[in-house]
Amino acid sequence: MSSASASAAPPVPSTPPVNPNVEWFYLDPQGNVQGPFNREDMLEWQKGGYFVPTLMLRRTCDQKFVPLGEMAKLYGRNPFDPPSAHHPQLPPPLLDESAALHQGEL
Repeated sequence: MSSASASAAPPVPSTPPVNPNVEWFYLDPQGNVQGPFNREDMLEWQKGGYFVPTLMLRRTCDQKFVPLGEMAKLYGRNPFDPPSAHHPQLPPPLLDESAALHQGEL
């Protein structure tokens, strides 16, 4: 065995598991925050035609609301569908850049 193989870097850890317990919030037509709701409820309501692509929503980890259509692009699929081998990762938390800019001004 060579010394090069003995000093090889440890294997890179696999990606963290997807959190199946993501909770969702949305803004109703009056601008009121509704939620939290689980993925299964959101999927059922979407399949029932209650959600439009412009529905503003966010996950518990997000700092801002974005349209459902944009969230679907971030996920590369319907964000309420269960994770699959093709899309195992959740997008990172969405940060409110305007709040960060204002904090920097203080």
